[in-house]
Amino acid sequence: MSSDFEAALASLYNEAMSALPNLDKVDFTQYKTPKAAAHAAYEALCKDCKLFQMDPSYEVFIRKEDSGAWKVSWESGPYEWSIGRLISGPWGLAEPYYSFDLDFCDG
Repeated sequence: MSSDFEAALASLYNEAMSALPNLDKVDFTQYKTPKAAAHAAYEALCKDCKLFQMDPSYEVFIRKEDSGAWKVSWESGPYEWSIGRLISGPWGLAEPYYSFDLDFCDG
C-alpha cells in the first residue's frame, strides 16, 4: 500500500471515530448498572443518528441478550463506529461485538 493511501484511510477512520459527538459526551462513570449505561448510550446514539438525517426508530436498537449483557446497535452508522470505543464504569464495561454495536456487561 502506498503511504498516501494509508494516510487517507487513517484520516477516514479518525473522522468516523469522531463523528459521534453525543455518544462521546456521555459520562459512563455516573451509572451504576450495565442497563443504565446501555440506555444512556442508546439515547446518545439516537441523537447521533438524527445528525446523519436517519430515523433512529429504525436504525438504532437496544436489547438484553441471553447472556445478560445489554446490546446497543447502530448498523447503518459510520463505518466501524464502535471499534476502539472501550467504555467502562463502576457497573462494568462495554466493548464491541461487531463493528456496529456495543455490549454492556458486569465487570
